[in-house]
This record gives sequence, C-alpha cells and structure tokens, in this order.
Amino acid sequence: MGHTRKNPVYFTYPHELLAGQRPYDVPYSPSPEVWRRAILGAKNVSLRQYDREFSNELDAIVAKTLAQEPAQRYQSVAALHRDLKEYCDLQRERQIRRLAAVSEAEALRGAIQCDPPMATPHWVGRHSLLAKLHATWTAEAAEIRPQVLCGLPGSGKTQIAVKYWHQYAQEYDRKWWINAATTETLRDDYLTLACGLT
Repeated sequence: MGHTRKNPVYFTYPHELLAGQRPYDVPYSPSPEVWRRAILGAKNVSLRQYDREFSNELDAIVAKTLAQEPAQRYQSVAALHRDLKEYCDLQRERQIRRLAAVSEAEALRGAIQCDPPMATPHWVGRHSLLAKLHATWTAEAAEIRPQVLCGLPGSGKTQIAVKYWHQYAQEYDRKWWINAATTETLRDDYLTLACGLT
C-alpha cells in the first residue's frame, strides 16, 4: 500500500522488504475496506520480532510507516527518504569507526587478502569440479563471469570454495574471502575490503 498527495505516507513495502512478509494477514490486492480493518485492528509490528539484528533506529523508521494514526506517520515521501538516508549514513559512520580501530597491518594482513576458514582434512573427490572452476576463471575471455555453487545445506559448497582458494591462491594477486553467513558479516567484509583498496 502506498499514499496519495493529500494523505500522510502509509507504506507496507519497507516492512515486506526487510521482514520478508506483510505486516498484516490480508490477501493480496485487498479492497480498501479490508485494509482499513486490518490497519485499525492490528497490534504494533516490530522488525525485531523477526530478527534481533535489526537496529532500534531502523525498527522505529519502519514502525512509523505503519502507524495507525495519520498524524504519527511520515507526512511525505521526502521525510521518509531523509530518515532512511540519515540512518544509512549513521551506519556507515559506525562501521568506519569500527574499522579505524583496527590497525592497518591487521586489516590488510600484509596484502589485499582475507583468508577463508581452514579446509577439512577429509577432502574427497570433486577434483574435476575444481579443475572446471579454474579453467573458467583462467580462460582468455573478454569477460570472466562469477561462478555460483548450489546445493543442499551440508553438501560441501563452502569446502569446495575453501579448497579452490588453498589450491590456486598463488595464481592470484589479490584475494578476499567474503563471509555471507549474515547481512552483518557480508556488509562488514565488503566495507573492510573497500577500506583496504582505497
């Protein structure tokens, strides 16, 4: 649900984007009356009930887009955009301060490199897959495309990547392991890499 020029902003999109679901149990493309009843009868919905990693600041912004009383909502899209931009700038500043606390020698590890986890000592097979990845990334092509390892949890995707790193690391000038386990680790590793490259 969006807004009109005459009414304060009421958006469910930020909540849906971050939480992965609608804040209210209503069918898709409901009538205005169904939305009205859902909004007036709903309890306060917090992002942090889905994931405690969401900050209080972001939770407050999203809650304001879902406020029942029009006077408590954002009065314009520009106001919502301003708060979101201030939040992103604040998060960026916090991350820069955290990175600044780390010594340059420790951050860069003597080169542009961040090592992966240790490889399992029980590696078995899949040498053909490693060779295929290596051939793809070392081919004389106009564009070297990223490769994606897909499979069920526990099928060995991470260990394949770790094995490739240890087997072919000497062939690359710059290497960086990005931990994508959570949004926080992904963001932190990319910011650390960015600081190392500037």
